[in-house]
Amino acid sequence: MRIKIADTEIDFDQMTTFRGGHTAALTRQTLGILRALHSAGGEIVSKDELIEQVWNGRIITDATLSTAIKEARRAVGDSGNVQRVIKTVHGVGFRMAAPIDATPVNATMPVIAVFPFRAVEETRKAELLAEGLTQETISALSAFTVMRVLSMRTTEHFAKEGLSPEELHEKHGVDVIVEGRVREVGGNTRATVQLIDAASGRTLGSEKVTRKTNASGFFEIEEELGRLIAGRVGSNHGAVAEQMLCKRRTKKVNSLDAYVLQAEFDEWYRSYDVARHAELRSTLSRALEREQGVSCLWSSYSLLLLEEYRYKLNARPGVDALALATEAALRALECHRNGAYPHSVLALIRFYNKDIPGFRAAAERALELNPNNSDILAEVGSCFAMLGEEDRAIELLDQAMELSPVHPGWYHYPRCWRYAREGYFEAALVEIDKVPMPGFLWYHAHLAWFLAELDRTVEAVEQARIVLEIDPEFETTIHDEQLKNNYHGGLIEASIAGWRKAGLDVRLPA
Repeated sequence: MRIKIADTEIDFDQMTTFRGGHTAALTRQTLGILRALHSAGGEIVSKDELIEQVWNGRIITDATLSTAIKEARRAVGDSGNVQRVIKTVHGVGFRMAAPIDATPVNATMPVIAVFPFRAVEETRKAELLAEGLTQETISALSAFTVMRVLSMRTTEHFAKEGLSPEELHEKHGVDVIVEGRVREVGGNTRATVQLIDAASGRTLGSEKVTRKTNASGFFEIEEELGRLIAGRVGSNHGAVAEQMLCKRRTKKVNSLDAYVLQAEFDEWYRSYDVARHAELRSTLSRALEREQGVSCLWSSYSLLLLEEYRYKLNARPGVDALALATEAALRALECHRNGAYPHSVLALIRFYNKDIPGFRAAAERALELNPNNSDILAEVGSCFAMLGEEDRAIELLDQAMELSPVHPGWYHYPRCWRYAREGYFEAALVEIDKVPMPGFLWYHAHLAWFLAELDRTVEAVEQARIVLEIDPEFETTIHDEQLKNNYHGGLIEASIAGWRKAGLDVRLPA
């Protein structure tokens, strides 16, 4: 059973708490105290009743009880001085002071269990590397707030029990199991990771990440490999996100479920399908009427509104989409002050509100909170590219593509701009077609530009025709659109020259 007390979710089956984006394991003693106080529904539980329920009537000292209560308070973000959750009734016992939400907490947030990695070589160094890599992976994954990551202590306990994936799913609610092996091969340290669907026991996918072995950088190797593994497991475009969509498609969850909607948003983010954008915008708006405290939904809704503003996707007459997007971004941040996702969305909102110092501050905070989320790296990097800070942009986007080999095509645009600036239009064309985005205005606009510069006139004219089909006002509004997106002067001049060669009559203000 999973319930919520104040701002803490308690999973009695998994023996964990979830608060502020972090999962922590509970001892049986702490779990017993919380269960007893929760069951009392706000009524006083005497010391004798607590001892009977938690310690089975065994004689314990007052110091032992005091220490146990202190641990229970810490588990729900409380303290003896504040007592906002667990209140001491002097001379009598204890009771829950915070409101108890008896409604089971949404159970579709994927629960990830990272099992202890195994060392292929039976050496102490290899064993230490495997242990450290397990810890680094769990730590890095915990920054992804749309999944619940079990602590290392919990998964070590599961490993000793020797339960099958199906038993882990049924008894402890685990959705995805991460298993890994570590070995040294030809001067490289390699981790091979397998993702397993706990409900069925089938393999969802596998990843291999490799780094050059450096005897003086043992901890650096752990950190770097752990970062790569976490980025791929936590990717909005990877196997875990796809698993959430499968649940939705097989109708196993409510259509307005927060975390399934997030997975559907991530799927849309790869395609920019115009019809799906309008549908998701409406669906998220309805979901937020019911789930007003879900930060990821506010963030995704803000991005949908931002796309309405910056790319005119399903633009509504008389609607100030940027103002609505700004309001949604602030709501997201209110729900989760230390979330990387809401900070990254706020950075984009400030960028389009022309608050560049504010953009930089929010962007750096987002990257600090989760440097392994590929979409955050790519969105922030794209903004730097538009400002003309090319080296920083490409560095961030290269990291994003390594962390998430499956990704949207717009990850490649800043590198295309560099190729175009240097006159390598064939390379720019190859780069943009690594992940085609048919139907997306900017994809076809870039194709028209690059093909025209390569004197492939017939193809360029065809792409220009598609551009005007998507946006009939492209020729008269594109310059203003580029200024709205903070494109630097060199990029504006180069692209307009290419579009004119493709036959587009791009007009500039007098």
